Amino acid sequence: VCQRLRLPAAPVADSHGRLTQGSEVIIPVRPTSRRARMLLACAPLASMLIELLTLCVGAVYLLLSATTEELILNAVATNFVTQIDEVMLTAFVHRASRDRLSKYQYEHLWGVEEGDTRLKNVSDRSRWLARRQELLPLVLLLLATVTVGAGQAYGSPQDGESCSFVYPPEREAPEAV
Repeated sequence: VCQRLRLPAAPVADSHGRLTQGSEVIIPVRPTSRRARMLLACAPLASMLIELLTLCVGAVYLLLSATTEELILNAVATNFVTQIDEVMLTAFVHRASRDRLSKYQYEHLWGVEEGDTRLKNVSDRSRWLARRQELLPLVLLLLATVTVGAGQAYGSPQDGESCSFVYPPEREAPEAV
């Protein structure tokens, strides 16, 4: 059983060189099996899982920093780990190959038709999403401020306690090997 895919018409030049609307093209398409759809879903899910694991491990790595100097050094190291793949691609892959690879990247169009980027043609849902996306840095800043404030309140010394999250005062930090 074949399904039909309707492709939008491309502009065609007439005998005078003016562009006119061409006719739509309808091509037969085989349906995708359940197994193939599951395999196609595995790649983005694996990528998302890797990103989430990197986020969690990096956060724990930064939280275990004992001093400010270690925190800064660990933050730079975490940033390096997250960007090394792009650096390697830029360093060792020819520009033409990178351009060919870039056409396979997923770009969300936010409800705008291909080639039409005028704001008046954007759907209401896309406008709503764009407004929420503009507020995201503010929300993250507030969340970070609350998190740091809670950490400061929880970590403040009470009744003669030491202010050390990583190692209790009665135990020394292990020696570096």
